[in-house]
Formats: sequence, structure tokens, C-alpha cells
Amino acid sequence: MTSVVGLDVGAAGSRIGIARNRGIDIILNEASSRNTPSLVGFGPRNRNLGEGASTTQTSNAKNTVGSLRRLIGRSFADPEVKEIEARYLSADMVDVQGQIGFSVRRDCTRRR
Repeated sequence: MTSVVGLDVGAAGSRIGIARNRGIDIILNEASSRNTPSLVGFGPRNRNLGEGASTTQTSNAKNTVGSLRRLIGRSFADPEVKEIEARYLSADMVDVQGQIGFSVRRDCTRRR
């Protein structure tokens, strides 16, 4: 039996599906949802993907990156990139040898 795996990367959410003989099954994530948020969050000791990053997004906005689909295949010099950054991104975007990168802090703990 042959199976094919497909990934649908959306601006807000992503889905993974497996095509088998009788149709397509969408894989459930760790929160038993078929739609996984397209987010990556960086904490002091870990990296969160999907639901985990969504949970910490409000308290750790500067270290959470989303809307990556809008940036796939673009260079840092692309005129639309600045508009995307201003509209959709809370993390700081940086130029990495002409490509798009993000500046996140490793030590994300709050200091009082």
C-alpha cells in the first residue's frame, strides 16, 4: 500500500494530510486539532511550534514568529517585505546575507 504525505502551509494555520487508497486523512496535532497554527516561539530554554507557540504568543510576542508563508521565496530586498513586516510580524526581521531572518532573544525571561 502506497501513501503520500502532503503539507499545506497557510498564513495562519497548517495541515498535514496522508493520501491513501480510500481518501485523504488529515493528521491531528497534539491538541487534537486538524489545523496547527503556523507559529514558532522561542523561550529561554525551549522552542515551541504550532499550538505551543500559540499559547505563549501573547506573553512572548517579540520572540514568536508567524506569517512565514507570506515570506517564503522572498529576499530581504523585496519591496513588499517591509509592508509584510509592519502589518503581520511582531518579531524583529533582519537581513541574513540577502535572505530574511529573525532576531529573537535566547534569554526571554522578564526582568523587573
